[in-house]
Amino acid sequence: MDDLVGFLLNLDEPDERAAVERQLLRDPAVRRDLELLQRGLKPLEADREAPVPPRDLVARTIARVAGHICAHQPRVETETSPTQPAADSRFPRLSADKWRAILNQLDRRQMPPSRWQSSDLVIAASVLVIGFGVILTGLPYLKHRAKVSACQNQMRQLYAALDGYAERHAGQFPQVRDDVPMSTVATVLTELRLSGDLPQAERTACPAAPLGFASYAYTLGYRDEAGHLHGLNRDVPRVTRSVLPLAADRPAIGRTTPNPDHRTGQNVLFLDGHIMFCTTGRVGVDGDDIYRNQLGQVRAGVSLFDTVLGVGGDRP
Repeated sequence: MDDLVGFLLNLDEPDERAAVERQLLRDPAVRRDLELLQRGLKPLEADREAPVPPRDLVARTIARVAGHICAHQPRVETETSPTQPAADSRFPRLSADKWRAILNQLDRRQMPPSRWQSSDLVIAASVLVIGFGVILTGLPYLKHRAKVSACQNQMRQLYAALDGYAERHAGQFPQVRDDVPMSTVATVLTELRLSGDLPQAERTACPAAPLGFASYAYTLGYRDEAGHLHGLNRDVPRVTRSVLPLAADRPAIGRTTPNPDHRTGQNVLFLDGHIMFCTTGRVGVDGDDIYRNQLGQVRAGVSLFDTVLGVGGDRP
């Protein structure tokens, strides 16, 4: 539902928008949810632009008050000088007292309270309460989206380093090895820095969880039928690169709930470099759990399409 709200308000990233559009094409339930949200937000279209007041509003207001005073108060006759031209009958001469009365009427602080004013205040207060309620309700969502977007930007920088490494190693991404005792997910970061693909000063942590590279999970590779370990290589068909996760936000402890830093899900970086925010960890090929292999283990996958992303000291 959060993705649909962002889709309607145009707050999502291009890749997220494309993902929602794909969901809309294949899932009637998502289309129904979108229609419900559209109907719920439709009344707000009427207040998209505030009405523009007429230019002569002030003059008309003063004239109306003056006309009311002149109509309900006895007229005071004043003598005119023989040399003074007669006043136009459309604009009666007003005494100083009448002008003071007009100014008093225009001064809202001196107007006696009325039923109209009370109801007006109630309406204004209600609008303010509803407005603040909408703002306060939307703030957590906007903060969530800001953290997700910042994390995705960080992931793009990480992918640039991984892709640069692969460019110089025949398309092979850094690999956590089983024949090197100290090789873990955490050492991939060190390998990227030593190779010069990732500058020493480059930040690699998710902005929502500044834990160094431990804030991200990275592929543990997969084993072939003979049990030999392989890392991921970008020299696979493009359609395969677009569905194979390479890295993601770290899972929660126990790996059974969404990423704790984004609460409702995690960003997932795929082999072709695109990133999606997913509300479940089952976003591998055919709904594969990206944090465990098909045997339920935090070990290398049993095939190329059995994605397993490890964190910290995890090994294949």
